[in-house]
Parts: sequence; structure tokens; C-alpha cells
Amino acid sequence: MTQRRVYLLIAALGLGVMTAVGVLNTPARDGGELREFDWGDDFQVDRSSAVINAIRVTAPFDAGEHRFSYYTGGHAPGIGEPSAAPERVIAEAVHGAATVRLRAFEPYTRQRATEEAAEIARIVSLATTRVWPPSPIAVQVDVHFIPDDAPFSLAKRVDWEEGGPYLIAVFARDAGFGSGTAAHELYHVLAGRWSLGRHAPANRASPNAGLAYEETSADLFASCGRLLATGSLSLDPPKVSGVIAGQRFEGALDSQELAGALDLLSRDVPNVQMLRALFAHTVLADAFGEQQTIVLESPQGERLLARCRESAANPMLLGFRLAEILKTAAAEPEPRALEN
Repeated sequence: MTQRRVYLLIAALGLGVMTAVGVLNTPARDGGELREFDWGDDFQVDRSSAVINAIRVTAPFDAGEHRFSYYTGGHAPGIGEPSAAPERVIAEAVHGAATVRLRAFEPYTRQRATEEAAEIARIVSLATTRVWPPSPIAVQVDVHFIPDDAPFSLAKRVDWEEGGPYLIAVFARDAGFGSGTAAHELYHVLAGRWSLGRHAPANRASPNAGLAYEETSADLFASCGRLLATGSLSLDPPKVSGVIAGQRFEGALDSQELAGALDLLSRDVPNVQMLRALFAHTVLADAFGEQQTIVLESPQGERLLARCRESAANPMLLGFRLAEILKTAAAEPEPRALEN
């Protein structure tokens, strides 16, 4: 069989998940050092400034020992010698059981660093208390700002034990910062902890669906965290395009494209990571209805939170949700028919 390659043009690559190997243990609050790390070449990145953040669970949750292990970090191509991770803290914020620190090299500063750290802390704290998981957790996030065009490939290992905090290390360029990245990556850790999505033994027969729906759930988890933290959320079209198995996808999915995307998953066509942004937009658009911006205290806001809780607890339910959306769209008359 000819191997199909996917060529992506993704405007914001901050939310990524990849395969990785090896790194040091991290028992302390800082999680130990971020070390140089080979994340592999699963993603073909066409921009030198692109940053991919990643999580890889390496030891599933042990019910007897109440622990599991994962790697957290990121990588990006660039020019020159590989960069280390910055240690200098430029802002710190705490909200509930979530602690967030922004780190950067001298002399880098950010005008809104304090506000950004506080927003990330609110997103993570509220997502983990009002969306999922079912019991309170402690989270410590380090956001590392890397100089533009500087290459890096860094990660640290976390050996989590019951009662300890979940540690997250994410990376960003100056202009590519996203407040939802930490929550997105945290969801992948939690999915590994509870054996959801691609980590669930029952989903091994459909690995692409498990991965795509876990990625979609991570996007929705971050979106609902932002809705809870800021009180409102806007529906922005997905800035992603690409070709999978001869089918081109660009921007929001119409009903025909959604049907094609679901068919690709059912046939387990490889390299479908880009579909997660499109699926997430489809679920958001369905919750938004006719609105482009929704507020937390509204029917649309409550509907979206219900969708986020549903997918977070079981990402594979997104298959039924997307099929339901497709069925509803197919039953609606075309705009021209309405005019007539």
C-alpha cells in the first residue's frame, strides 16, 4: 500500500502532540531540568518559527501504585545552536490549585506578562474544577518564551503520584503565545491518567479516531476554560488547510466535508491530526448556533459546557456527536430552497 502523506499549513501550531523518548525524573516542584530531547519527525513543519508543544504518556496509570509517567515539553526548528530552556521568572500567578509561571531569557519582557499568567491560571483552574476531572487536582504550569527562530527540542519526565501536582511545560515565541495551550496539553496528561482517547485499550483498534477525538477534546477543554475564565468566547474559523487521502480540507467544515472527514476516520486513514481543529470548530459552531460570540450565562454557553464535559470524560463520544450534527445538517433545507 502506498503511504499517504499529509501536507499541512497550520497558522498556529502551539497545540500539538507527538511521540517522544527518554528524559530525566522530576520529583521537585520545578519538575527538574528541561533537557535536550528527540521528539522525532512525525510533524512536517514548514515555518522556522513554528512551535509544537507535546505530551507523551510513557507508563499508564498503575492502580496499585497510584502513579503514572509522562513527558512534557516541545520543539521547533530554527537557525543556530539549539536553545536551552529559560529559567528566569517574569510573572507568576495562582488561581485555586493552579500555579503558573512565565519564564524568559534576559532581557526579554512582556508588557502584559502578569495579566497573561493570571489568565492562564484561571483557565486551568476553572477547566479542572468546572469541566473535568470529577475531583480537584493541583496543576503547576511553566510557560517558556523562546527567542524567535531559535531551534529547541526540550522535555522533562514527570513521575506523577496520587496527591501530587500535574506538571506542564509549554513553549511559545513572542508573537505566537496562546493562553489555552497549557490547558490543551494538560488534558492530554489527564487523558493518559484516566486511559481515555488513544490511551484506552478499547480504542486500539481505531488509533486514528482515538487520537483525533482526544485532540478535539483537548481543544474543547481549553475553549471552555477560556469561556469560564473570561465570561465570553468568540467563534473564530480554524486557520488550517491540507489534503488527506486526496480530500482537501480548508477552514470550517460543511456537511459534505464533515461526512468525508468521518469516513476517513472510519477507514483509519493515517495522518489525520489536522482534523482535530476542524472537528472542534464543528462542535463549537453547533453550540454557538447563530451567534459569533457567546457569554457564559447563556443557553449557548451552557450548551457548550455540556459538550465539553461530555467529550472530556469520554472523547470517543465525539463520534456520535459529530454524526448527530451531520444528520441534522443533512436534514436542513438549502438556503436557496428557503428563498424559494
